[in-house]
Amino acid sequence: MKILVGILIIFFILVFMYTRAFQINKAPLKSPPGFWKRFAFYMNTHIAETSDNNVFEEMRTPKYKISPEHLFEKVKMGANKLGWKINNIDENNRELVAVIETKLFKFRDNIKVKVDSDIQGSKIYAYSKSSFSIGDMGANQKHIMDLLELLK
Repeated sequence: MKILVGILIIFFILVFMYTRAFQINKAPLKSPPGFWKRFAFYMNTHIAETSDNNVFEEMRTPKYKISPEHLFEKVKMGANKLGWKINNIDENNRELVAVIETKLFKFRDNIKVKVDSDIQGSKIYAYSKSSFSIGDMGANQKHIMDLLELLK
């Protein structure tokens, strides 16, 4: 009986921790393509990136009607405002590499942001990867979304 109670306590602690992590990361679990696909993705993936055909609409390549140079300046200011530890800035290629510490478990995530020119101005490619994790519970997506929100 004590073993069963112990197992139940551990189970509820884990459920609480995962639920809290999803809340902190503002994971949009109810958005398309649906709860179960997003839940499985967040539990099994430790990478997030913007791309033209990303299944998650909010992670599709964002485009801006400003010059790449101006957008890159805004990216650098945004990274500083978010408290990212910037490891490298390549002005010629408009690339920024930084490390972010997660709030809940204090894991260190690596992020790379590149600004390219586009027909109407510029676009951002962002890639975030957990250095320790199987599933990030949406943390890497949150890093990218936090930056994109500042750029609006």
